[in-house]
Amino acid sequence: MKPLLNTSSSSSMFFLLISPFISIDIPTSLGADDGRYTSCKSNSFICGNISNLAYPLWGDNRADYCRLPDFQLTCERNNVPNMIIKNIRYRVLDLEWNSQVLRLVRDDYYDTICHKSNYKNSTFDPTTFKYVDETDYVTLLYDCISSPSESNIYAKDCNGGGDKYVVHYGEGILYRVNCTSVIMPMLPDQITTLKQIQDELDDGFGLRWLINKEQYDACTKSGGECGYDKQFLCFCKQGPQNTSCPQPQPHESTASASGMLLLSQSPMFVCSLIWDRHYNK
Repeated sequence: MKPLLNTSSSSSMFFLLISPFISIDIPTSLGADDGRYTSCKSNSFICGNISNLAYPLWGDNRADYCRLPDFQLTCERNNVPNMIIKNIRYRVLDLEWNSQVLRLVRDDYYDTICHKSNYKNSTFDPTTFKYVDETDYVTLLYDCISSPSESNIYAKDCNGGGDKYVVHYGEGILYRVNCTSVIMPMLPDQITTLKQIQDELDDGFGLRWLINKEQYDACTKSGGECGYDKQFLCFCKQGPQNTSCPQPQPHESTASASGMLLLSQSPMFVCSLIWDRHYNK
């Protein structure tokens, strides 16, 4: 008896039936992820006790489009992470991701308050940073024409360059017309001695970074990586988006699942053809 299907027709029918389903997932499975997405997902920065940087911070081996301006970290001598904000260098002592707080200390005042020039207050863009609520201030007074006489102002002899060099300091924000004032933020404490003021300055102060939380959440919860290129961007596997990454449509998932189901059952179809042919010989 003539078989119902010959070998060539069986093969042709088999491939005709399954070929539409085989091709369904090819674009996704073979397409490479966007390079900016891959780059921003990499957290290779390690310096001191700081590692695994994410938006808005960036640094060595992390592309600048993965960040916001003013958030660059560098790894300096002795493995100390640094940031430069408004032309002032700060040491980064710690960072807390959940509360979005950096603990900083001015590098030029670390371990000394004896400065003879370049007196600058710390200033920050209020749309980018703000002091934590628990912030106190101490004022350093330089180049005083006459010594302040108030009881809450103390003095430190620096003896710079062989000349008697005195720095006056006091709690809070102080201005004296006969002195140059430098106001330093610090964590709250009662200051009565020079050692206390130096210790408190070396312990740093808290600075909270400000970002658009809605933008950040929309991007990260959709599987994207936040970035910035003249404006906020959400870097996705498929390419950059303005807010969040596109999600697979339900019919695409169903079609893909159906295709895979039929493909998984194809050996049964082949076996059926073989059995049919054998049975009808």
